[in-house]
Amino acid sequence: MLPKRQRLTVREFSDTWKRGTTTCGAFVCVRRITAPTPRYGCTAPKKFVRTVVARNRMRRQLYAALRHALTELPAASEYVILLPRHTIQRATHTALYRDIANTLRRARKIEK
Repeated sequence: MLPKRQRLTVREFSDTWKRGTTTCGAFVCVRRITAPTPRYGCTAPKKFVRTVVARNRMRRQLYAALRHALTELPAASEYVILLPRHTIQRATHTALYRDIANTLRRARKIEK
């Protein structure tokens, strides 16, 4: 889990969900908007992760991979939501954090 100051609030999450631009990678899609401070959130929809236990596990995996990917990326001012894709179920941790890092890089380049 990320520190509380780096996680999206409910209001920021819904704002990013409504107004964010989407960029997709092999395992995750990223919705982002420019914001005063960098904050991140992850979601695991019921659509393909049925049980609460499995959704919480997937969110923990996404946050761990995101935390690892953020060490490689320069700081930015944005709100980001990670949305897993169906292909995430066959992803290794290394492949997942590389995909998150690459997708965040592409999302930042598109907006500039």
